[in-house]
Amino acid sequence: MTIDYFLSNIFGKSKKLKEKRKEEKTSPFSSPFAFYIFIEVWYIIPAIRKELAKHLTKKYELSYEKAGMALGVSKAAVSQYLSNKRANKIRLTPEIKRKIAKSAKIIADNPKIALLEMEKILKIMKDTKYSCEVCKKYNNDVLNYCGTDRVC
Repeated sequence: MTIDYFLSNIFGKSKKLKEKRKEEKTSPFSSPFAFYIFIEVWYIIPAIRKELAKHLTKKYELSYEKAGMALGVSKAAVSQYLSNKRANKIRLTPEIKRKIAKSAKIIADNPKIALLEMEKILKIMKDTKYSCEVCKKYNNDVLNYCGTDRVC
């Protein structure tokens, strides 16, 4: 998949956007770091939220509304995670799923620290280079910068 594919899905194929990009001769993803952030926001974080939502609603019996409040999403989003209508593009490793299960227990006890727990999971994903594998799936060029200060 190319960056233009992502842009057309996000911004549409408007004439104005095409003209503006021609004038600027740049992409919003001209930096590898910007592309990595895009991948993290659109693919990795939703996959983490999905796994957390499963644990919070099934194992710890939180309502969709309470789980959504803890995760920073609506109860409809929690429903979509659980019915596999969201966050289906990547598969998390068993190691990451185990960490998410531990984090779910902490979040069930104290929902206010859900963001901190998600940050810990993201750090583990970066440290184990799993985030780079997800980037690789969508753009091989970003791997030239993986592990550098500019990306991961």
